[in-house]
Amino acid sequence: MQHSYVSPSVMADILYNKFVMGIPFCRQSMDFALSGISLSKQTMINWANSIVPGFLDDVSTYMCTRLVKERYIQNDETFIQVNKDGRSPGHKSYMWVHCTSELSDCDPIVVFCYEATRGTDHLRKLFGEFMGYITCDAYVSYQVLESEADGNITVTGCMMHCRRYFAEAFFVNDVASMTDEELAGLPETKVLLLIRAVYAEENRLRDMLPHERKQARLGSVKPRLDELFEYIHFLDGSDDTYSERMQKAVSYAVNQEKHLRVFLEDGSIPIDNGRAERIIRSYSIGRSNWLFADSIKGAYVNATMYSIVETAKANDVNVKMYLQYLLEKIPVCQGEKNDEFWEYMMTWSPAYKEYEKKTAESVINAYGRMFPEPISRRYD
Repeated sequence: MQHSYVSPSVMADILYNKFVMGIPFCRQSMDFALSGISLSKQTMINWANSIVPGFLDDVSTYMCTRLVKERYIQNDETFIQVNKDGRSPGHKSYMWVHCTSELSDCDPIVVFCYEATRGTDHLRKLFGEFMGYITCDAYVSYQVLESEADGNITVTGCMMHCRRYFAEAFFVNDVASMTDEELAGLPETKVLLLIRAVYAEENRLRDMLPHERKQARLGSVKPRLDELFEYIHFLDGSDDTYSERMQKAVSYAVNQEKHLRVFLEDGSIPIDNGRAERIIRSYSIGRSNWLFADSIKGAYVNATMYSIVETAKANDVNVKMYLQYLLEKIPVCQGEKNDEFWEYMMTWSPAYKEYEKKTAESVINAYGRMFPEPISRRYD
């Protein structure tokens, strides 16, 4: 940038601290000041709002293009506060998260998308040409998308959400004052134990290939799942009066049974939406520190950066090195930035892996001169 001393390494460090370590720009400015460097929060914001859209947006766009070509995708969404979005105070904006299935054998991809609303239009735009399975919670927009897709999209449910409702219903009871026999007799306990049995069988199959997992599920997981829903249907038809939470849990399970059973059809479909929820958690921890995006542009920067950072983490690469790699290579590219070039920029490309190995070796060698004890070499 003209009239600026920002470099790829400096910017990579600032972005890493913000989007991986969750350190807001204001705290980074304070840290720089302690080292005698005058670098204001606003300067860092200006750098991010210029450099990320200018050089890194196309990286997340290419990731999105790659993502929708896959057959198995997991989805979730969470809120983001945007201060200057032209709406009255109190409106929520949303960060949608889409990622490849944790059971598929492709390179992991994570994409964050900022939207002002939680409406179905975002899903229609993103999945317009998608054909495959979408794992998600019971949010109605996914069901609408499935109904509009003429059989090209199948929604699969999340057993984790189903279990969560029954767990909440369990703790409505005064469990602290109950005996072990009374706890064991609760219908909430029985459902949770049945769900645990389903997971116990499913977890044994995690290291199998998809076609092997499908066959094994039919032999070991399906009977447990049948037993679970047989008991839930018994509860649904019972005359007993349950708590409001329990009624909600039973209703959720009955209404979502079709979607909760879909994972039995294909070994690459996960039993729950755990991967997307774990990614959301990583984002939420950062959000608890920086609280909000000051502008719509800042919200889009957040979406781009979390797409790049979470994809790098999912591929088990050094995030800071990867950010520096992108900031070194993209600005100096003189040729056409086509799909071949963006593939060269991905975490799984041989070019990046070689870059990370060489960079890591130089760091290890530098530390080796400082410390007599040998340092573990991850890249050997």
